[in-house]
Amino acid sequence: MLQDWGTDWEEMEPHYSSFERLAGVSGKASNVKGEHHEGGNPYEGMRSIEYPTKPMDMPYGPTLFAEAARNMGYKAFPVPSSLVSEAYTNPLGVKMGPCTYCGFCTNYGCANYSKASAITTVLPALIRKENFEARTSCEVMRVVKSPDGKQVTGVVYIDSSGDEWGATG
Repeated sequence: MLQDWGTDWEEMEPHYSSFERLAGVSGKASNVKGEHHEGGNPYEGMRSIEYPTKPMDMPYGPTLFAEAARNMGYKAFPVPSSLVSEAYTNPLGVKMGPCTYCGFCTNYGCANYSKASAITTVLPALIRKENFEARTSCEVMRVVKSPDGKQVTGVVYIDSSGDEWGATG
């Protein structure tokens, strides 16, 4: 099934690129400003900039798979990863450590701050702000916007007792 997103790659690419800088995405771009490079996805659209960190090292199994695919005439390439392959500081000033390939990425947080998530890439910057307050054991149920819908003015959340609260600011 095909999906029409109502937009195109050229419109979305700057936003992807911005997020990739925030998350420290590792990878190899194949098409940067129309200049083609080996090692990336040969089918990708044109990118404005290379990924912020180099591709992850490829373990032995995937290396064998890629070699077999190439021998069959396919174009194997590593996919971008939300793990940083080298020490990285994102645009918010959050420092991330290189992945140590411990293997616990799927179900656990990362003690090295190598795996991108809101907790590792945004929260440390928010905590430094005077107008930020973290509330544990709560879940935001609704975002409250200004009458014109262009600005967030607050949230409605529930706590661990199920009580509903409002926060503005």
